[in-house]
Amino acid sequence: MNLKNITLIIFVLSTFCCYSQFKDYNNTIGFMCGGAGSPTPIVNKVYNLLEEKKYEEITSMLYSENPAENFLAVILCEKLKENGVLILSEKQSKRIAKLYKSNKKVEVCGGCTFMGFVKLSLLLNNKDENKTREDTDEWLKDVVWK
Repeated sequence: MNLKNITLIIFVLSTFCCYSQFKDYNNTIGFMCGGAGSPTPIVNKVYNLLEEKKYEEITSMLYSENPAENFLAVILCEKLKENGVLILSEKQSKRIAKLYKSNKKVEVCGGCTFMGFVKLSLLLNNKDENKTREDTDEWLKDVVWK
């Protein structure tokens, strides 16, 4: 076996190991995940919605059964409201308040340092050990609102 083949085998095995940790990679919150250190599909989905200014689709994620969508929707709705881009209805504001108390679990990837399920309430209140809320705020500053 030559060096090229060995390198390829190591790469494939390391990628498999990275992605096999996830229960549902498509709905994992992560900004630098997997072998490539890239955002997860749910983060990319939300980024595309923001780029396309599909704010109604973002607000509809507040009512999703998917807690990862709930998490991202709350943060984005609050940030869009703060920037004067979005006016939240009373119903949406009540839903956000309810999500801040939710015990639903969200799969979170903190790069190579953390992988696990965390209560939505802990994520939104920035009380998880991985500080996912801070990572999300930084991502918004660096990637979305450059």
